[in-house]
Amino acid sequence: MMESLEVEPYEELPDSKMNYQCLLPKEIGTCKETYPFYFFDRDTKTCQPFSYSGCGGNENRFMTLSQCTSQCEPFTHMTNAEMDCFLPLDEGFGNSDKKCLENSGFRFYYSEKEGLDKRNSGIMVAEEMPTPFTLMRCVKGRVGPEVSK
Repeated sequence: MMESLEVEPYEELPDSKMNYQCLLPKEIGTCKETYPFYFFDRDTKTCQPFSYSGCGGNENRFMTLSQCTSQCEPFTHMTNAEMDCFLPLDEGFGNSDKKCLENSGFRFYYSEKEGLDKRNSGIMVAEEMPTPFTLMRCVKGRVGPEVSK
């Protein structure tokens, strides 16, 4: 039997190209000034005030509560696992001119048949097939790109 959720899930997830700025961690920046701004707190699913230093930081920074609320509203209805689907792909730090051991890496993919996240009570965390990506793969001691479909 499926456990009840804290929030109502979307019947259809928002567009995966949605700006993920709301999911970035709060960063105050690197200067010494203080300016009142807002950031989206993904743990509480609310916009919170914070003091921005005036330079640096990231894009999870809004001048008004209204801007933050309107931009980040779609994320207030998602579980953390669903939010993670909107983060950019981490390409890693591989170097294609280095040699590596054959079959030394792992490859992960989304399979429509296996699309249930078992850690999240069987809730579908991604409803779209992912776009192709480049995978650096070790084959016979050489590294080369492979396009996943």
